[in-house]
Amino acid sequence: MQRYWQNALGMWFVQALLTCFFVVIVGSIIKSELESPLGLFLAACYIALQSARQLFRAVIHSVERMEFETFALLIERGIALLGTYIVLQLGGNIIDILYVFLASQILGILSYCGSIYHILREIPIPKFSLGTWHELGKMSIPFALNIMLSPIYTQADVVFLALLAGNSEAGIYRAASSLVYPLGMIAVSLSSALFPVMSKAAHLGRKSSHLSQKSLQLLLAISVPMSIGLIILADRFVGLFYASDYYESVNLVRILALMLPLRFVNNMLGVVLTSINHQRFRTFGVGIGTIVMVVLNLIFIPFWGYYAAAIVSVLTEIIITGLFFVFTREYVSLDLNLIKLFVANGILGILILVFQNLNLLLLILLGAFSYLIILILIRFWGLQEWKAVSQAILSKIG
Repeated sequence: MQRYWQNALGMWFVQALLTCFFVVIVGSIIKSELESPLGLFLAACYIALQSARQLFRAVIHSVERMEFETFALLIERGIALLGTYIVLQLGGNIIDILYVFLASQILGILSYCGSIYHILREIPIPKFSLGTWHELGKMSIPFALNIMLSPIYTQADVVFLALLAGNSEAGIYRAASSLVYPLGMIAVSLSSALFPVMSKAAHLGRKSSHLSQKSLQLLLAISVPMSIGLIILADRFVGLFYASDYYESVNLVRILALMLPLRFVNNMLGVVLTSINHQRFRTFGVGIGTIVMVVLNLIFIPFWGYYAAAIVSVLTEIIITGLFFVFTREYVSLDLNLIKLFVANGILGILILVFQNLNLLLLILLGAFSYLIILILIRFWGLQEWKAVSQAILSKIG
């Protein structure tokens, strides 16, 4: 492992130098149009340092010591928050804030370096083996393509709406998607926490199908009630966060809420594919979904506007999730206790309808508590299963 991550650090070093050089050249060419060329350079340095931090974070994940990541993040974000507050209180400008963010990144990286030395007894020194660079480059292609495709299939709908239906419809759609899409980060966090466990099991030749199955059950148990709550209470959530001008986004929230369980599931299945070294299939699935999304949006948005964009987003998630299930069929059991899950969420839906005029916060708390009790009563999971997955997650998120 040392050979790979130290050569990856060497690749980052060269990339950072080239990035900063390119920014300096571009900044000197267009400096007459920039209010602050220095700000552009500092922003480029910040982005370069962020990529280094991600590399060190990956090393920490590979040895399953996420508690050190938590410590580094606390340092980095604490410095950024406190420093920004002090700068603003002293009347500083955007350049001063960029210096604070650079300092926070540097301190975070130093914390990661100290953690890596503590765990591996290895000093983070860049290495420059062209053979290893070539090997790393080939292995990273699926990951790079996946990173490039993801923003397209998650954000292109808004762009197409603005171009084909106008900024007004794009704004209404953005309001709806902003209530739904951030909830998908829960799936990303839980799936990422379980990735090292599944990857280690695959490396040792052990099947992680049981853990994958229980993780999918957990993600469905979280996402389905979220979807139901958003569908029933969409008007109240829109009224809480937006002015009356955005009331048209209520039905869009209801449509987009259907994709939440799908996005939770395909996040987990994507992690399964990566853990068994089949990331090329993950990239293929996302690529097919992106192509379908682009084509369908171009065809239907001119006729049905934001409703077309919302429906196409749901269809895209169905396609990606279906492909991921095909690719992981030998590694993931489909025994997901769906009948019990539907019973629990049916009861929850009735409860929300009965008390839908209750204070929204109290209704959310009542629904969450009641739902948990229902899952326990119908034995959706046994006690040992709850403990196994919860301990796996907690041990990885520090």
